[in-house]
Amino acid sequence: MIGLGSQVAVSNSYSLVNVTTGGYGGSFVGLLQGGSSLTNVYSGGTVTSDFGKGMIGANSNTYFDPLLPGSVTSANVFTNDFYDSTTGSVGSSGKGTPKSTDQMLTQGTYTSWDFISTWKIDPLLNSGYPYLSGVQDTVPASPIASPAAGTFTSTQSVTLSSTGSYSIRYSTSVDPSDCSSGALYSGPISVASSQTLYVRACNLGFNYSTSSFAYIITPPVAPTPIITSSSHSSETPVYGCKDPKATNYNYFSASNPSLCVYPKVVVSDAPPTETTSPTMPTISEIHKVTKNLKFGMKDGDVRILQQFLINQDKGPAARILKNSDTTNFFGHATKTALIEWQKSNNIAPASGYFGQKTRTLIKSLTM
Repeated sequence: MIGLGSQVAVSNSYSLVNVTTGGYGGSFVGLLQGGSSLTNVYSGGTVTSDFGKGMIGANSNTYFDPLLPGSVTSANVFTNDFYDSTTGSVGSSGKGTPKSTDQMLTQGTYTSWDFISTWKIDPLLNSGYPYLSGVQDTVPASPIASPAAGTFTSTQSVTLSSTGSYSIRYSTSVDPSDCSSGALYSGPISVASSQTLYVRACNLGFNYSTSSFAYIITPPVAPTPIITSSSHSSETPVYGCKDPKATNYNYFSASNPSLCVYPKVVVSDAPPTETTSPTMPTISEIHKVTKNLKFGMKDGDVRILQQFLINQDKGPAARILKNSDTTNFFGHATKTALIEWQKSNNIAPASGYFGQKTRTLIKSLTM
């Protein structure tokens, strides 16, 4: 804590830092010159040095005053001072009282210390060593992330905060083991892929609180439009392949090259496992359909409706059905082709629902 001290007076203080030096090394003072006093002081760090060890690396009872010739002799005073001899080794200066780590974590070791208003000790705080009351007896609030953890479709800029903290550390793999491990938070963190942020907030007393935040990044998959309705046209715009070299080429009103198939047409109302019947229904069979049909249904009558719409050929959707096998599944192409037919015959609303109104009109037009 102090490299060179001369005529210093320190009371109710401690150091837990680890010391490495090529000179005089002590876990509290490297070289202490005369005229100094230490009262109710302890240290618990390790010491690696060329000269000295323990709490005081070297103790000198003299100091130099620039206003006086030579050196001044004034013995240093040590009162109720302790150091951890397990971590810092027994000192060569003979100053401070060496204690084992277990003893340093016990309040009874610190005789005559004020553990009512000045000091406190708690096995869960300050690594179990005594700490100063009112300075280190608080724990920072649990870290907060903004935006909160959750599922997103794009990269997130995450900010971290913790009331009462001095520093915030984080990792994307494991919880930082102490207040000096992990990455030091200094600004927004860019989260571009799914990951978990493990966060530790620390105060000056090395007390801490932890939180973790899981972010799932799932970029949206742009849907491929097959049929897009327009309220401003009597014919529904259809996105499809307009490349004459493709097997599914047609005169669509809008082009989407990604829909081109070489050499097999893929567009179909049929589910992947659906099989179709080789028998094609006739137009007259539409009169046999007496039930209501709607989007999402699977029914043999759907196939009859599809063939009717193909034969009527009221728009691009009907031509898509023509380029595909008829099935018993009422899908998007079937619904849109029915809307085309309903609009061309002034049925309102033209909703793509095969109900009584549509059946009655079909019967009157085809019989």
